[in-house]
Amino acid sequence: MEISKSWITITCPKCSYSMDAQLIQAKLEETIICHNCKVNIELKDSTASVHNSLRDIDNALNDLNKLFKNL
Repeated sequence: MEISKSWITITCPKCSYSMDAQLIQAKLEETIICHNCKVNIELKDSTASVHNSLRDIDNALNDLNKLFKNL
């Protein structure tokens, strides 16, 4: 399971339109375009919270997988 391909909801800061983006896009700090008002939305991870959380979740899932293999 690759958690970084999970979808999250982003709200446009200009028009409040809700759209979906993948966590990997936030991790990579991509720019997405609002489907409603066409403004560029720069996804920022200034505190690296998305990056660190994805790493921690991947590590936990790998540990769980190893535990099941050892049973």
